[in-house]
Amino acid sequence: MMNKKELFQKFSLENEAVIPFSLHFNWWNEVVQNNWDVAVVSNDNQVFAVWPYFIRKKGIWNLITQPHFTPYSGIYIRYPEGQKVDTKIAFEKKLIEELITQLPDFSEWKQNFHLEFKNSLPLIWNGFEDQKRFTYILPLTESIESIFLNFRDNIKKQIRKAEKFLIINEAEDSKKLKQAFESSFEAQNLNSPIDDSMIFQRIYEYIKKHQLGKVWNVMDQEGNLHAAMCLVWDQHQAYYLIGGAMKEFKNSGAMSLLMWHAIQNAKTKQKNKFNFEGSSIEAIEKYLRGFGGELTPFTCIYKSNSSSLQLAKKIKKHSI
Repeated sequence: MMNKKELFQKFSLENEAVIPFSLHFNWWNEVVQNNWDVAVVSNDNQVFAVWPYFIRKKGIWNLITQPHFTPYSGIYIRYPEGQKVDTKIAFEKKLIEELITQLPDFSEWKQNFHLEFKNSLPLIWNGFEDQKRFTYILPLTESIESIFLNFRDNIKKQIRKAEKFLIINEAEDSKKLKQAFESSFEAQNLNSPIDDSMIFQRIYEYIKKHQLGKVWNVMDQEGNLHAAMCLVWDQHQAYYLIGGAMKEFKNSGAMSLLMWHAIQNAKTKQKNKFNFEGSSIEAIEKYLRGFGGELTPFTCIYKSNSSSLQLAKKIKKHSI
């Protein structure tokens, strides 16, 4: 009899053409690696639904949250063909309720669901909240010239300026990506939120092994690093996963040049959409908005089971 992770692996292989990259078993097994599990609904090794989740220990509390650089997770359901609308909704309700029974004890649950997930009602009826979040999705159906024309004027100027003196190279490892990512936080007098230093290399090795992405560095003619980016894709979309600019070159236009390069790459690979991985930080949101993407909501499921954790959060908030 297959265990849940084996069933998840089987489900991923059977649905490889449709599931988002960050809901694939291989991503969780090779990139997330530790502190994760999965709820599965199956019958005779036929899998109908999966729900991978990541467990982060914080003091006495067990937090279910997003793993670093895993933009979406949540529930993925395989539907029988030819279902009527009301049958489909009832099917979702039954599977989601079964998945909920398998969840571990937790202090807090906060998880971004993939964009295809639409029915959060069964979760709401079981005490979860649906806290909508937003990303920008750029359709890639128009010509590349039309896409560029829809960029905000200052971004077009940054790209044209940067093209004159910067060079984009495909990275041979993740070192410069990590360096640029951390430098972008230093420029804001902030510490990097990533406490797993090897995850950059695991992502690099994963996308290279499975041919699901690229890492690029932007250098000047003197060999100085200006910025770096990681682009990941699945069958239908490309995702801006990681990026950063060196603080001393943050105004060189390197990030805009990289974004433009990534969009062209996604278009060449015949992806339907480019997902900018929207940000709740106002300045970043404004920047990403300038590339002409459509504001797109997605589900963020939240539930708290710990009054002590909520109290600790309030104390911390008022002490700042």
